[in-house]
Amino acid sequence: MDILQFILENIYSIVSIILTALFGFFSMYYYFKSKAEKSAIVLFDNIVLQTKTHPDITITYKGRKIDNLNKMQILFFNNGQK
Repeated sequence: MDILQFILENIYSIVSIILTALFGFFSMYYYFKSKAEKSAIVLFDNIVLQTKTHPDITITYKGRKIDNLNKMQILFFNNGQK
């Protein structure tokens, strides 16, 4: 009977401790859930414009002959929450 009497005498204290722990848990849960996450994504595409296979076309850059000419498209974006 000592345990039951202790619970009945301190019911408000016990309930307040339980509610404080419960609300503390929920506040930490929602805090970590709402944190901004940064996640970088990089996409790229390499397109061949000209190769050495065509005999009638020559490509030069600053006087130097270029055998293969490529174009690369790069896209950076944030996949996170911020």
